[in-house]
Amino acid sequence: MLAEKIQPVSIRARRALIENYCPDELRGQILNGKENHHCLVRVYLGRKRRLNPEQRQTRFFSLRNFPLHINQAEEMALPCESYAKAMAEALATLHWKVRTDAADVEFVLGSPRADPEANNSALGDHPLWMLDFDCSRPITADDSGLTAIAKAFWGNDPYYPRPHSTDGRSQKL
Repeated sequence: MLAEKIQPVSIRARRALIENYCPDELRGQILNGKENHHCLVRVYLGRKRRLNPEQRQTRFFSLRNFPLHINQAEEMALPCESYAKAMAEALATLHWKVRTDAADVEFVLGSPRADPEANNSALGDHPLWMLDFDCSRPITADDSGLTAIAKAFWGNDPYYPRPHSTDGRSQKL
């Protein structure tokens, strides 16, 4: 793990998100707006975006901290299994090596260190980053530590798949 500034996703990735989810009347404003340059994509593998089937877009749209739900990630053929594995490894490292509860940590897609336009997937090359450790607290290797881990897991935003899901795809993740 390294600590550094997370660069926003590429212009290619922003265009893909705009094309798929931004209302037509806002597209130019969103793509050219400075506030939308700082685009990190929050990957919610534990939540589906609930819209009517014909309603792929909402009236409000911003690329800043863009929430990408599991069904949207699957629509874009993103590597959800890789994300889930990376999240699990990161949480295991925080819990059992670093001995912290990982409360309120966030998982986002941002640009890689190399050329973000070099990959052919829907969003280009977009590694998963983890951030925001300000609520994480040290834990002990006993029942109170396990309680703190469980409380942090269930209290966090649904970045990672939830064990109680009834959806077959989510259960696999």
